[in-house]
Amino acid sequence: MLAGALEISPDEVPRSRQAYARAVQVVDAPDPAEAFRRGVRQSLQTELADYGLDEADVEEVVAQICYRAADLGYLLERDGRPLASYSEKLRSPASGEGESAPPR
Repeated sequence: MLAGALEISPDEVPRSRQAYARAVQVVDAPDPAEAFRRGVRQSLQTELADYGLDEADVEEVVAQICYRAADLGYLLERDGRPLASYSEKLRSPASGEGESAPPR
């Protein structure tokens, strides 16, 4: 039984299967840009599910985030810095002057 093999309750199996399928969609993307796009889309769909946004709304936000990622890529290349050097800063709440994280 899958639940026993994963050491989870049988009630958690459907959610675990969905999470696995979503992860496969990301890692099996044809290139890193599409993997990023898929990951962003999945995160937004999960986080914004309660706000009643339709697929077009989510896609517009995904596109805007991808534009920002492209901008970041340009700046990193210009400065000769790897993305990994900003990993901690990107994972923390907004820290720019006069900026704050949006309310949840």
